[in-house]
Amino acid sequence: MKSQGLRISTLSLISIIATVISTIVLVISIVQCSAEFQKLKVTIKHYMAGEGAFRNLEGASDYLTEQVRLFVVTGDIRYEKLYFNEVNTNKRRELAVEGLKEHYENIEAVPLIAKALNLSNELMQTELRAMRLYFEGTGRMDEAAPEIKEVTLSMQDQELSPEEKVKLARKLVVSESYHAQKQGIRDCVSLSLINMEDYAHHENVANTTRFEKSFLMLNVVGVFMIFLQVFMTVFIVYLIVRPLKSYNRSISDGKSFDVRGALELRKLAESYNSVFEDNQANLNLLRHKAEHDALTNIYNRNVFDRLMDVYNPGNARFALIVFDVDFFKGINDTHGHKTGDLVLKKVADTIKSVFRKSDFPCRIGGDEFAVIMVNSDSTQEAMLNDICTRITNSLRQGDDTVPEITLSIGIAFSDNIEDGATIYECADKALYHVKKSGRNGWSFFSRKV
Repeated sequence: MKSQGLRISTLSLISIIATVISTIVLVISIVQCSAEFQKLKVTIKHYMAGEGAFRNLEGASDYLTEQVRLFVVTGDIRYEKLYFNEVNTNKRRELAVEGLKEHYENIEAVPLIAKALNLSNELMQTELRAMRLYFEGTGRMDEAAPEIKEVTLSMQDQELSPEEKVKLARKLVVSESYHAQKQGIRDCVSLSLINMEDYAHHENVANTTRFEKSFLMLNVVGVFMIFLQVFMTVFIVYLIVRPLKSYNRSISDGKSFDVRGALELRKLAESYNSVFEDNQANLNLLRHKAEHDALTNIYNRNVFDRLMDVYNPGNARFALIVFDVDFFKGINDTHGHKTGDLVLKKVADTIKSVFRKSDFPCRIGGDEFAVIMVNSDSTQEAMLNDICTRITNSLRQGDDTVPEITLSIGIAFSDNIEDGATIYECADKALYHVKKSGRNGWSFFSRKV
């Protein structure tokens, strides 16, 4: 395929047109697929909301039963208040029915759950009667809620003795008829749930089918785009990538470029030479070596000193954190210098990983490190406590190559240093305080220290 004279601009135009067309088709497919997926999500969401409504109604009914039973057994007025708080404030039963109606309008589950609510309200009459009997039997009607005082007892109930009233109150909420009413509520809820599950299942099947069709179309478009990408890649590799790789080999070998590829690259090969490219690469390499420590690949002492001239008290807000590896000489003596180097690398990597990209981690001595944390002041002491905790916890986890490492850390803020002293001297004093206290920790410099 002879296409050495094809321009990159022509290839780019072809690529743009093909990409635009395929992207439009892809977007349409994604929109359709997303719409069907949203319908599927809504169906699931409605089902979960409906299921929660059933559980809330049944749970609220059971809760009322629990409170009325506790009340007529213990006489504790708290249970009566909890009962009416559920009825008048929480209203979980009513909210459950309203929630189901909101999501499902024309299914059999709605009248069934409404029936369950009616049965629960009928059951409340028995519960109110039981509480009225208990209050009268114990002579505490003045403590009864207004709803209980409105309950009218039959002549037969009124003729009972106080002890009989209390006994009847307790019997009412555990009787077979009471359990039968409760079972009626559960049956309605169960039937409602089954009906809703059937409806949701049919909806899910329909939505899933439509989603699968949309997803299939999305896959077809995706395969087409992959084919298009492969096709365009062949041209790019032949006209651009292969010539550029040849140029790279020429730079490495110190040879001139072969004139090949697209017209723009052939002109580039004629206009630029390997010396310029090589010089640029060397310049970047030298700059990096001048600024970074060779072992740990973080900033070196020269950069630290220059930064301290810029970030000094009075010019900017910053924090200075200095680190010493505890008993580093012992690590070298025990495990060897190779392990010592691995320890320093691990410390540097750990420090670099927990600070922001805008901060400056530096190696300032053999086993001494420092971080200039810009735009920071003494209000961020808690954040630095967390950072130091993360560093020390990470370094304590030794392995087969690196033993457990502990650090002594001194911290000073530019807005809280000793008069006449540099921030480095203040941080060093905090570091000395840690070492004097047994190492393996950190300390913040304060004028009070």
